[in-house]
Amino acid sequence: MNEGKSKKQLSVELEVQRKRATELEIQESKRKRVEDELKASRDYLDRIINGTFDAVMVIDKSYKIVDVNSCFEKNYHRKREDIIVRSCHEVTHARSHPCASSECLCPLPIVWQTKEPATLEHTHKNKQGENLYLEIYAFPLLAPNGEVESVVEIQHDITERKRAEEALRESEKKYRSLFSNMLNGFAYCKIIVDENNKPVDFVYLEINDAFERLTGLKREDVIDRKVTEAIPGTRELNPELFTIYGKVALTGEPTQFDIYFQPL
Repeated sequence: MNEGKSKKQLSVELEVQRKRATELEIQESKRKRVEDELKASRDYLDRIINGTFDAVMVIDKSYKIVDVNSCFEKNYHRKREDIIVRSCHEVTHARSHPCASSECLCPLPIVWQTKEPATLEHTHKNKQGENLYLEIYAFPLLAPNGEVESVVEIQHDITERKRAEEALRESEKKYRSLFSNMLNGFAYCKIIVDENNKPVDFVYLEINDAFERLTGLKREDVIDRKVTEAIPGTRELNPELFTIYGKVALTGEPTQFDIYFQPL
């Protein structure tokens, strides 16, 4: 009787162990699946972050860089292992202290304080000392307690755009100087046409100093005004002007002509 009971207990114990082993196997399978999915998700995010054209870095509250992407390495000509754990102001500005407001604009203090994203523009220097014009977008990574654990900073390189803007400003400055100081009168006009595309008037958009001096007309009296308003009698006394100017505007072909302008 005791021997039969012992076998029964053994059978029960074996069944319990088998079920436990099955449960452990299922749990292990689930854990491995979750780990694989998590790894695949991380790999996917890494490919996205490292595939972007914007530099990305993660910074902790001590201003130490926790992580960067490949674009950041490229922009600053430094390897990831030479960047991690260094301070952001050292890597991006070659400074031994956090950036003061008098030195540059930095979004990090704003994010720490407000827990909200911040956007601004400023310049960084790479390892070669070259200025990088950047549009900075920074946003917080919050801990479970709601405090800012770290900040993600995305740097969009706008160097080419800034250089183009500077070149344009310089070009406009030279053009403005030439335009203002030339001896010949100059007027830039917009042609007005009717429903049949026939030129009927034109508006002065800009004139130079010589135009004022030669015609006696003042800038404030003609800019953004129709010529028929600024110089009454033009349509009646010199109607050919509308035909000539209209043809130039509509065909893009330049012309040269002499005229006795009776209203002046």
